[in-house]
Amino acid sequence: MTDSAREGKDMFVCLYDWKVQKKESGQRYKSYLDFTGLDLKLFWNFYSKLHQNPREECIDAQAVLLQLLQSCFSMLTSDPKAAKTEKAAQKTTLESTEAAEELYKHLCEVVNSDSESTPLKTLKQEVTNTLLNGAAIFFPHRHTRREQLFAMLNNITEQKHKPSAQLTFKSLCAYFRSSE
Repeated sequence: MTDSAREGKDMFVCLYDWKVQKKESGQRYKSYLDFTGLDLKLFWNFYSKLHQNPREECIDAQAVLLQLLQSCFSMLTSDPKAAKTEKAAQKTTLESTEAAEELYKHLCEVVNSDSESTPLKTLKQEVTNTLLNGAAIFFPHRHTRREQLFAMLNNITEQKHKPSAQLTFKSLCAYFRSSE
């Protein structure tokens, strides 16, 4: 990992630790950031630009961006109907769903790849974490999550599954265990 990627990671860890300390001390956490307009399409567009460049720095930046994405999961799963108009809400939902599908497919390809270079190991770890914790993001509709889980129940016990299928299954199980 490059120095700039480490600095970015350290910044995120510091911000997270500060947030946890405030929460544990009983102080109300007041967000100083406006997350209006933050959506998965924005993350996917930025990530795909980084992915187009095979340099080690860009691979490290992809890993840091996935860490940021994981930190923003709760903001990305908020109700899209909060948009000012119904038409805007539908457009946002459609764009986010398409971005979720594209990002999910890409992350599955990364985790299923055989490449073992050092930067890719770090990226694969963040991809694994993102897939494990991202059921609500990658399957944004309750019905879709349920359908995916039931479809996977029929054949997940077979030994010939790619790592991404196992991660998706674990993610969906964890999601339903914690929320329903």
